[in-house]
Amino acid sequence: MKKILLYTLQKLAKFAIKLKKPEIIAILGSVGKTNTKEAVFTVLKIKHKVHKSPKSFNNEFGVPLTILGINSTYGKNIFLWIFYIIKSLFFIFSSNYPKIIVLEFGISHKNDADYLLKIVQPKVVVFTAFSDMPVHSENFKDKDELFLEKSKAVFTLKDDDVFIFNADYKSLVQLAKNIKLTKKYSFGFSKNADLIIEDVRLGFENIKGVLLPEKTSFKVNFKGSVVPVRIKEIGIGNVYASACALFVGSLYGVNLVEASSALGEFQSEKGRIKSFLGKNDIILIDDSYNSSPIALFSAFDLLEKIPSKRKIGVLGSMLELGRYSHEAHKKMGELASSLFDVLIFVGKETKVAFDIVKKRKKENVFYFDKYSNEISKIVLANAEKGDLVFVKGSRGIALDKVVKDLLL
Repeated sequence: MKKILLYTLQKLAKFAIKLKKPEIIAILGSVGKTNTKEAVFTVLKIKHKVHKSPKSFNNEFGVPLTILGINSTYGKNIFLWIFYIIKSLFFIFSSNYPKIIVLEFGISHKNDADYLLKIVQPKVVVFTAFSDMPVHSENFKDKDELFLEKSKAVFTLKDDDVFIFNADYKSLVQLAKNIKLTKKYSFGFSKNADLIIEDVRLGFENIKGVLLPEKTSFKVNFKGSVVPVRIKEIGIGNVYASACALFVGSLYGVNLVEASSALGEFQSEKGRIKSFLGKNDIILIDDSYNSSPIALFSAFDLLEKIPSKRKIGVLGSMLELGRYSHEAHKKMGELASSLFDVLIFVGKETKVAFDIVKKRKKENVFYFDKYSNEISKIVLANAEKGDLVFVKGSRGIALDKVVKDLLL
């Protein structure tokens, strides 16, 4: 059934693209795809009929489903699949079909890019980041092979198409140099970027005497114009996503002032570095949706800027790192030992981090080889008003359950 369903969805999606000819914006990278998609959609929708992939619909199922306007999957229920496939035909032939579709390209195995590129030909490709210890490495010979797979969409671009990349990653800068394309643009903190991010500041709200980080302000310097931006999100990943959206908006006739104003409504997805006032009046930072070295260490930088009485970390395994797993979790332990007062490691891969911290701290260090109800109990037994609790791990570790226990 799966093969028949995939074939049907792919054929219908290709038909929709051929019939309606929407411009495709493909977003790829090690981290930041979903939030960048959300930010780009937020900017473009103020002037265009635009559609985006729901959640993280970024694979062989998700991409055609997005093109067909189907926002969920239905398992083995053949009747629901038939119903929504028929419904998608009305969407394709309707006047509401989008002029622009913003897609995520999730690349986790060899030939993933080839499959997606058989369905769509992007007009714009955005490359958000590429880590030195990238997720999905276990499915490739080395990170160079993974980078090549992720880059395939870039090499399909025609001369009138556009490549946008993060200038703070040397591998992406080199990639841009290697492709023969007229329209290559960059964003980032690098002074060599076309759109430069400057003066990033974290904003706080005083809730019950606790300073909760809830917003970020920054400036962008683009073609000599400096524009302030304020978003109701925290974390450098959301700054990058917003900056990228500003640039994409400029390509589609949305000026910086309009785009900056629109980003005031930008919302990142659940579980991606969200702040809450939790039980015991703690500062709860929920980053439990997923984890990777680049995202984790970036979050550590953010945590250093948040004032709190003490910091408590619940750190789960970073999965699918292959040969980089030991090195990444070792670095996790080294950095976490000086940042947190209480640490709880979850997942077999974090044992190396636990051992490092345990040698440096004799108390308040805990280890679980998998999720347990005891984790939140330990947090609540240690956390007091004004303490910061940070929760992050790969989806397979299920630390979102900890977050639920800590929310008011």
